[in-house]
Amino acid sequence: MPAKKTTTLALIGCGLWGRNILRDLIDLDCRVIVVDPDLTQRAKAESLGAIQTLERIDSLPDVDGLVVAAPATTHY
Repeated sequence: MPAKKTTTLALIGCGLWGRNILRDLIDLDCRVIVVDPDLTQRAKAESLGAIQTLERIDSLPDVDGLVVAAPATTHY
């Protein structure tokens, strides 16, 4: 049987809900790179298990997929 491929995802935004999503993605054995402009949120993401954190999305390496966790006030 072939080895299971590890999925690497980018999580855009790591506020209140983003941290819950990060936890769930890690529980699903995903490697998660977090993009958040806020240094405090990036530090929290690292402490929760993100493999890397970035300030800007244009610094993002190739990933298997993206998850966007935007504040509810930005939903239309």
